[in-house]
Amino acid sequence: MIEIREATPEDVKNVQRLWADGDVMKYVGFPEGLSETEESIREMICRTAANRPRSNYYAIYEDGGYCGETSYDIDEDTKSASLDIKLFRFARGRGIATKALSFVVKEAFDNGAETVWVDPDPENVKAIALYERLGFEKKPMPAHVVAMGEDPEKYVYMERKKMIMDKKYLIEKLTHDAHEKGGFTGTWLYAEKGEIISKGAVGVNDLETGAPITEDMVFDLASVTKQFTATAIILLRRRGLLSLDDEITKFFPEVPFPGVTVRHLLTHTGGLPDYEDWITETATAEGTIPGNDIMIRFLCESGEGPEFAPGEKWEYSNTGYCVLAQIIEKVSGMSFEDFLEQNIFIPAGLTATKVYHRRKDHITIPNLAFGMVWEKGRYFLPDDSESQNHVVPLDGVNGDGLVHSNIFDLLRWDRVLREGTILTLEEQAEMYTPTLLPNGEPALDDDAIGPACYGFGWDIIKDPEHGLIVCHSGYWPEYETWYERFIDEDKVIVKCACHDQLDARANNALIPGLHAIAMGNEPEPVRSVEEIAEKDPDKSMWESFCGKYEEPDDDLYVDEVFMRGGELYVRLIEDCGAWEAKLYPLGDNKFGIKRYSPVFEFGDGCLIYGGYTCKKL
Repeated sequence: MIEIREATPEDVKNVQRLWADGDVMKYVGFPEGLSETEESIREMICRTAANRPRSNYYAIYEDGGYCGETSYDIDEDTKSASLDIKLFRFARGRGIATKALSFVVKEAFDNGAETVWVDPDPENVKAIALYERLGFEKKPMPAHVVAMGEDPEKYVYMERKKMIMDKKYLIEKLTHDAHEKGGFTGTWLYAEKGEIISKGAVGVNDLETGAPITEDMVFDLASVTKQFTATAIILLRRRGLLSLDDEITKFFPEVPFPGVTVRHLLTHTGGLPDYEDWITETATAEGTIPGNDIMIRFLCESGEGPEFAPGEKWEYSNTGYCVLAQIIEKVSGMSFEDFLEQNIFIPAGLTATKVYHRRKDHITIPNLAFGMVWEKGRYFLPDDSESQNHVVPLDGVNGDGLVHSNIFDLLRWDRVLREGTILTLEEQAEMYTPTLLPNGEPALDDDAIGPACYGFGWDIIKDPEHGLIVCHSGYWPEYETWYERFIDEDKVIVKCACHDQLDARANNALIPGLHAIAMGNEPEPVRSVEEIAEKDPDKSMWESFCGKYEEPDDDLYVDEVFMRGGELYVRLIEDCGAWEAKLYPLGDNKFGIKRYSPVFEFGDGCLIYGGYTCKKL
């Protein structure tokens, strides 16, 4: 156990031994060590104690053994604190320095510092790397530090700001933890008032060459596309080419869905059936990758009726946004792709943003992050997978996805919206207005951070402390995107992922964690299923859980539970075939697996999961 405590005169001999060690002191100009009397060290400890909390000096112990020292000293005029840490060689590389520095940074901030700084020797590359991981940035050495006798030619000045740099550290720890635990591969960006606080990329893009993902790579935004489709509709209304109350039969009289308006499509209240299965089957049978005009054919030929009467309820509808794309083409006389490019992307300066149909049009997207599906124990492109290869026949649809962009363009889009240069602030306010159902209640969408209302292409949250927040998630094999804008506080979060998760809980911690940090709160730690599992479970009932279970009406279901090597496993069936997963005990006959977040609970002769209760056969 690591213990960091205020130094006392009892630590004098340990400090004397530490300072006399040349390996410890070589980067502060004493390669042979520094010889100090016990009396002078005792005076230093007592002098520091008398100045608390302006300064403090700590001894670092692990399992009762002395490891080193750390300290801070606040200059009250500049509200800046110098930090120091020294460790014996045996205590390095074991997380002790990270914990001690995190502790002393917090102590300095809690006691009035607004900036903390260090000035390591440029040859001490491990220390510099550690400071960077903890949110310190290299800066020119300020005059007040030079006046203290520090030499800008000899040392590297690094500082970390309170709050903003705390967020940088927390975000980078969160994203790296999620990556290391199998929950995230991709890019992220967080900015306040247009200033980037944290950005980065983690993971490998090309599994054959090992080429990494880079910050400027382009991702399929999936359903984050919907805000651009909605924007195009508002621009066309401004030009007098349509009304939100126009019925879709005005544009396509042959469509057998009377009463469905443009507004219904924008707000997911139109009740149109889902297109995916019919178009996938039709395109596959015909050997084509159809364009988005097949959406009208689907509505006319599939024989599928409405899910509900127009405006009656809210149900997320990709079909609705694809029909909006067809309306955009009909009234503008331009392709959907060209309309967005000429009226939104180019005027907004979104140089990396474009609608792509790479399979249908046989094109290579520059700087693309590859979406990879985990199947049969390894990663595949979705085109080559058994469960997600519908991406090929559906590559020609528009409106609900297939806008591609990167984190920097999405930050730029946030600034353009704030400036009101594409959409006026009044038009945006209309898009951020919750949709009301016939009972007067707002339409709710259970997004990644809890229930939200829905407007035109945006989820809407009105937080009592942080004001108006608009956001949207996106998923398309194997891209996961998140775009969140704090309208009143001028903050933006962008997350773009491109690899199938290997641990669902690590994945699920990322967006709520980013949201919490943006609100000034500590995020919940990223914990994999192994970390939350019971360490010494009672296995006496496990044999009774083994056997076959009823098959629910779902794409993924449990076929069998069995024992192997003293552990409990489950055999699951999905479109790509069967796969096995270890069940991790969570207590009270509840279990989890790595790639699936719902809990499996064994009851009296049954297995409960995903909202289903399946009897044991």
